[in-house]
Amino acid sequence: MDKVIITILDGVGPTSMPYNEFVLWRANHCHNERQILIVIGAKNSISSSGFSGNIELIQLGWNPFIIRKKLKGLLNELKRKNVEFAIHLHQLKSATITQLSMLGTEFKEKTIFTVHSTFTGYAIHNKIQSYFNGLMAKYVACVSNASYTQYPASLKKIKGDRVMFIRNGVDIDRIAQVTEGLTKKENNNVVFVYVARLIPLKNHSFLVEAVKNTDLRARFVFIGKDNDSGLDLIIKNAGLEDRITLTGLIPREEVFSLIYNSDVYLSSSTLEGMPISVLEAMCCGLPAILSNIPQHKEIGGSEDFVTYLPFEKELWINEINRYVQMSNNERIERGEKGKKYIEEHFSLQTMHQQYSIFYQKLQLC
Repeated sequence: MDKVIITILDGVGPTSMPYNEFVLWRANHCHNERQILIVIGAKNSISSSGFSGNIELIQLGWNPFIIRKKLKGLLNELKRKNVEFAIHLHQLKSATITQLSMLGTEFKEKTIFTVHSTFTGYAIHNKIQSYFNGLMAKYVACVSNASYTQYPASLKKIKGDRVMFIRNGVDIDRIAQVTEGLTKKENNNVVFVYVARLIPLKNHSFLVEAVKNTDLRARFVFIGKDNDSGLDLIIKNAGLEDRITLTGLIPREEVFSLIYNSDVYLSSSTLEGMPISVLEAMCCGLPAILSNIPQHKEIGGSEDFVTYLPFEKELWINEINRYVQMSNNERIERGEKGKKYIEEHFSLQTMHQQYSIFYQKLQLC
């Protein structure tokens, strides 16, 4: 094995996109590569014993001197053994501390930095970090055309064609492994599911307001980490505890199972990079109701299985009620059309074919 991909992250959780869709996927599919996962900061939440044999876990703290010493030692060892390697940065905090720690070395010449969100939606301190990391890295990959379009023009002018967009993909095989043995549960209610962190950008409170006036047969499940959002209190004060369930953060396979046993996917998000949770839900066979932000609309597709709506409460109420009133067979038929569309246009294999081109360029430089 003469190729290594070094991925540097803040941490790893059960729904971590950089871990699941990058490190883990390549460990399972690219057998000519070894994956080295470096976690900067707090201890990671996934035991290394659960990793593929192709993944080596290295945990470091925030001390820049230790980071520099360990990374220089690792890179020198790889060079000594004539091992080709590339470095992938995904998250702002770990990318920034690592780039600063490695100033004065050739580290930046071996890096690709992926922008997982949209620059214009960042807080000012995150904009500074994103710009710095984009400037320092050899290549910058935005996860959607919308994310690329809104990335700073000055940085794109400096770096030219070394800033590009590579659309996120969905792990079709992994979803199939979870869902193929499941049977949809039948009941009199229609379940709408939304997977997102409970933060203001994801706009859950807008949905709560809409729920008040929807058909009583509509039930809602919000899956995602809650950083003291107060959404549970908002739901309680609205008297909707029997209609809206908050699951908190749950394992990825359980997420797929819950989605599969739902009827319609919702996303009222105001900002995305490229919405993986939407792609995964559609790949599970759910039709979708989405806010009409550019990142959602980039998914495309037919009105048969996806609806894009502005932030007008009455429109959401009407669309939710329309799906409640549909027959179960019609909802399933719409979802199957969406599933086929996602499988044809948003596979992880296609995404990684594009990343492999840039990994190879970095490995050879």
